[in-house]
Amino acid sequence: MVLEAFLLILRDTKSIFAIVCAALSAGLFCEPAFSSKSDMQKVQVEKSAPTVARRMFIPWNPFEERPTLEPGQKALTQFYFKLSAGADDIEVLDEKQKHGRWFVDVQIKSLRLKLSLPIVIWTPHGAPRKCLQHEEGHRIIAERIYEFSDDIITYLANRVIVQSVRGEGGDRSSAVRDAVKRATTELNQSYRTAVLDYSKLVTEEYDKITKHGLDDISEEDAIAKAFETCEPQMSRLLEKSEPSYAPLKQVSGPMTKLRKSDSE
Repeated sequence: MVLEAFLLILRDTKSIFAIVCAALSAGLFCEPAFSSKSDMQKVQVEKSAPTVARRMFIPWNPFEERPTLEPGQKALTQFYFKLSAGADDIEVLDEKQKHGRWFVDVQIKSLRLKLSLPIVIWTPHGAPRKCLQHEEGHRIIAERIYEFSDDIITYLANRVIVQSVRGEGGDRSSAVRDAVKRATTELNQSYRTAVLDYSKLVTEEYDKITKHGLDDISEEDAIAKAFETCEPQMSRLLEKSEPSYAPLKQVSGPMTKLRKSDSE
């Protein structure tokens, strides 16, 4: 049975996001070239509530579904920071043909983003209460980081819509699709760097503090200490996750606006 203490909020639930905001306001990163509310609305984020599945397994039963555990590991909590992205408004800034191939530079004007966090907690049948509590601590860490994931992805996505992205293909439509795929793939990687890599740092620190659940320290105290230790790393990860697109070109000729159907 999970302790009610796990429902308690840490002393400052906004501490991580506060560090992110401080880094941005201090000019640590180059600000995206948006300045109005309408610009911000070009990025739409749909964030689902975390889902949690708790599964028990019999360690000695090879025919039962169970997780892959490291030597000495008794239980496991898996979580996935998922992101799906779609582009609705695309402008072709430049295009050319060469050797039978199309090359385009495009700007993605708007993005639709969906975030989700599925969590699976694996514990053996008859696991001691301390083991269950420890794994619930991993869940709390993932959920706590997920609280500010929409702020992170909005910042990263706004970097995308003020940049140009190059694509190529056998025809014009294929080249545009390639550019969009490259942009969304890098956005996904940037999100992974900023959020998933940070969660790994915190969970590893949590395991270190608790000695993988063997220490007498309470889970909530261990979680607080893990976040306190790892919070300075968020600025580094945000800087590392900056998308590497080229600045927008000054195009003298007319730009072609594509509808969603044109780029698919």
